Amino acid sequence: MFISELVILSTNGTCLLNKSFRQNVESCARNKFSEVLLDTQRNKQTGEGLLPCFKVGEVTFCHILRGNLYFIASSTSAHVCTVLLIDLLTRFYELLKDFIGAVSEETIRSSLTLVCEVLDEFIDFGYIQLSSTDKIKPFIQSEPALLRASQSAVSQPASGLFGLEYVTVPGNAADKPVLHSRNEQEQRKNEIFIDVIEKLNVLVGSNGSVVRSGLHGDITMKCFLNSSAPLVKIGLNKDFVISAPGQKFEGYGKTVHFDSCVFHNCVELSELKEQKLLKIRPPEGQFTVMSYKLDGDLPRGLPIKLYSNIRENVSARDVELNLKLFCDAPSRCFARNIVINIPVSKSVTSISQHMSAIEGQSAMLNSVEKRIEWRITKLPCQTENTATFKLIDAKKSKNFLHEVGPASIEFELSGYTCSNLQFQHVQVLDQGQAVQIPPQKWIRYITTSDSYNVKLV
Repeated sequence: MFISELVILSTNGTCLLNKSFRQNVESCARNKFSEVLLDTQRNKQTGEGLLPCFKVGEVTFCHILRGNLYFIASSTSAHVCTVLLIDLLTRFYELLKDFIGAVSEETIRSSLTLVCEVLDEFIDFGYIQLSSTDKIKPFIQSEPALLRASQSAVSQPASGLFGLEYVTVPGNAADKPVLHSRNEQEQRKNEIFIDVIEKLNVLVGSNGSVVRSGLHGDITMKCFLNSSAPLVKIGLNKDFVISAPGQKFEGYGKTVHFDSCVFHNCVELSELKEQKLLKIRPPEGQFTVMSYKLDGDLPRGLPIKLYSNIRENVSARDVELNLKLFCDAPSRCFARNIVINIPVSKSVTSISQHMSAIEGQSAMLNSVEKRIEWRITKLPCQTENTATFKLIDAKKSKNFLHEVGPASIEFELSGYTCSNLQFQHVQVLDQGQAVQIPPQKWIRYITTSDSYNVKLV
C-alpha cells in the first residue's frame, strides 16, 4: 500500500500543505475533500457526518481532525488499509508536535520549511520511511520558528496546606519543540512532563446502578533534559498489581489493579514486580510509557453522578425534567468543560429553564437534533448543581417518555484518577556520570469521559 497525496487543511478550507508523492490522482485531494466536506455541511440537518474514511471513484480518502486542522491522506492503491492510514496521519501529527511544538495554522505557516523536511523523511514516494523522532532529528536542518505561545511558560505558585508548597504551569507548557534554536540553546530549562490520562466508559441505569464501567489509561512523557543518556525511575503504588489471565478483583478497594498493561520498548520491567519501579530510557519527543485497561468496578467509584426526575402532571402538553449533577471527587479538584447532551421527544418545540446559581453555565435546545445541551464551565468537587427544564409540547408524542435520554456526559477532571494510580517518586539519573539530575518535574493527573451515559427513564 502506498500514499498518493497528503494534505493539511484548516477548517475554513485554507490549504497549508499539499504534498503529492505520485502523479496518479487526476485532481488534487484538497479539492475532492473540500467538495465532500461542503456537501456534509449542507446535509448536516439530516444528521449525516463526515466519515473518517470514504472513497471517491478509485481514490480512498482518510482524515483526522486535530484542533482546527484536517490531516488528509489519499491513496489509489488497490489494497488500502484505512486503519494504517489513520495511524499514519496520527503519527505525522505527533511528529509535528515534537518538532514545531503546538500544532496550529500559525505554527505550520511560520515553520513550513521544517514541516516539509519532516514529511520528506517520514514518507518517500508514498511509502513510510522513518517514523520516530530520534531517527528523523539528525536529518533536520531548519529551526522551529518559536512563537510566543511556544515559549517556556512561567511557573505560578499555588498555595498548599502549609503555604506555597508547589508551582503550576499552563496545560500547554509541554508544547515545545525538541529542537533547540540558537537563541534558546542556553536558556532551555531542564524539564520533564508526565501525564496520567484516564478515559472512562460508563453506563448507568435509571435507578442509579452501574450497568457497565471500565477505563483506559495512558502514561505519556516528554523530556527536555540536558543529559545525553538520561534514566528516569518512576515509583508506582506499593499495591500495584496486574491481573493474571482469568483473575478478577471484585469490589472497591485501595489496591491499584489493571486487567492488562502495555509498555513502551524503552521501559525496563525487571524491578516492577518486587519494587513497583519503572526504569525508562526516554527517546526524543513525546511517547506513551504505559497503556493500561480496567474492566469492571472502578476502585474509587464514579466521579460524576447525574440524578433525574420527570414530572408528567405539569400541564396537559408539557413535561418537567429535573436534574441534579454531583461531582464525587476530593474537594481540592475541579470538573471542567462539562457538557451534558439529553435527547428529548421530537415533538418538543422549545424549553424553559431554571438552573442553580453557578457561574459559567448555559443550556439550549438543539432544534435540529432534538436534544438539550447543558454546559458548565467549572464545577467544584463535592458540590452539586441542579437544573429544571420544562419541555414544551412534549406530550404531543405518545412515547415521549421513551424518547428522553440517555444523557451523555463529557467532562475533564484534573488532579484525580479513578484507578487510584499515583506516582510515589520520580527520579532522573545521568547514566554517563552516574549522578542524579535535578530537573523540574511536571506531573498531571486527568480523568475524562470517553463514553459516559446515564439512562433517565
